[in-house]
Amino acid sequence: MQAEEDRRRLIAERELIGAMQAVQTEREASPTYGFQSADGSTLKQLRRAVENAEVNHVDPSVVQEGRDVAEASEIEAQLGAELSKLASVVLADASMLPDMARQKGLVEQGQGTKCSEKMLEQATKLHRRLEVELEYLSCLKFEAIEVSASKPDRLSVALHSHIHAVF
Repeated sequence: MQAEEDRRRLIAERELIGAMQAVQTEREASPTYGFQSADGSTLKQLRRAVENAEVNHVDPSVVQEGRDVAEASEIEAQLGAELSKLASVVLADASMLPDMARQKGLVEQGQGTKCSEKMLEQATKLHRRLEVELEYLSCLKFEAIEVSASKPDRLSVALHSHIHAVF
């Protein structure tokens, strides 16, 4: 009986380590955007391996490592989706506030975890840029009232050029 439990524990530990390595390989393949699985299969596999390891009484530190990698990967996947949505934005507007809030929340969640520091930094930088654009636009709305109808277009172009030069 004990030999069978030991065998199951060893198999569960090997599966967990293998799943963590598969996820880590995938994370390293996309260092800019962190973990991005097309179908989420490697992350699902890791979550199942963590559950199986718990049931089979694998060393708690190994199980916790698996949980940490899974948590970071999940955050990276969500943050990667937000980054790909917002990175192509030419000039921020108020309709982007929900996505920006979600992105900021994910960055906060990712801090102190095993999330890619490069990805968190990139998301923070993008969020700051979009916030500045929104602040500039809100200031310009008041000035645009006084400007003739043909000047706001040139003003927007100049603003966009200035913001991108700063960032």
